[in-house]
Amino acid sequence: MKLKRMIGAGRLSDMWAADRMYFVDGDNGNVSNTGLQYPENALTLPSAAVNAANSAGYRDAVVYIRPRSTATGNQTYYVDNITIPIGLAGLSMIGAGSNPKRPYLGVDIKVSTATSPLVNVKAPNVTLEGMRLAGTGQNATDGVAIVYAYNYGNSSGAPYGLCIRGCRLDNAKTGGAIRMDSPVGVLIEDSSFHDNAVSIYSTLSEMSGAAFGPRVENCDFGGAVAARDMDIYVSQGGLGNTTGADHWLIVRCHFLDGLPAKGANNRFIKIANADMGHIAFSSFPVDPGANMIETFGAAGTQCIIPTTWTMAGCYGSSDADPIHPALA
Repeated sequence: MKLKRMIGAGRLSDMWAADRMYFVDGDNGNVSNTGLQYPENALTLPSAAVNAANSAGYRDAVVYIRPRSTATGNQTYYVDNITIPIGLAGLSMIGAGSNPKRPYLGVDIKVSTATSPLVNVKAPNVTLEGMRLAGTGQNATDGVAIVYAYNYGNSSGAPYGLCIRGCRLDNAKTGGAIRMDSPVGVLIEDSSFHDNAVSIYSTLSEMSGAAFGPRVENCDFGGAVAARDMDIYVSQGGLGNTTGADHWLIVRCHFLDGLPAKGANNRFIKIANADMGHIAFSSFPVDPGANMIETFGAAGTQCIIPTTWTMAGCYGSSDADPIHPALA
């Protein structure tokens, strides 16, 4: 007897999406399959399943991706570029590996076209979960990210509500591992970032006072210092502190492996303009010393955090008590 939904995934939405559930299996699938409903119908590439869902007009579709076979100590990649068009609101792409929170030798995707994002998100309410997304051979220029969420003002889409959960993103160049042009309602959680010139890059915040902003939670940032310029970079502000608009929250994150040293910025966090935000319960591998303003303030040597942000309950590497810097 064939099951109509995935058992054990713990996703209530699957019960409603049984007839629009797609499977991807790079080793046992077939390009002539439909991908729908049952693993034996699997397609061979994630992009093929996304395109099939788009052709069928399925909102809220779920794409389950099986890890490819591995040799000892080596990972077999999916080689693909994926565009999620605006009509696929609510799409979920789920890596069906053994460790959904910190995938290793699980679903691993890298680009086939180095001049385009690996995952180009144009639809709202998209979820990417339990995968390694690699910038291998790409992201050499600004604007080519691993995951790119389009600008709200662009007619191609408005990817509000993007959720990236339990993913590993690495080897992004200046385009960033995750680039968000309008991060309304974005959630990035339980994810690892490694050897990225920029890990999370927000270029524009077109948000009103009623909109809720991005939340980065339980993530770790690290890698060789020579490969990193900024772990989190907010390059443009929104409406600023006169309306309390941007609502950024960075909470329970860990910045590892030393201060970035790749480029001209070399900060764990750089907030370029007067966005509103809060950083809490996060750790940094530095000794801030007595002068907190120089280290974590508006012109800090480790983090540039303007006076419109607040920061509490954070730790340096040798602190017995939390850092509560006076942001001046």
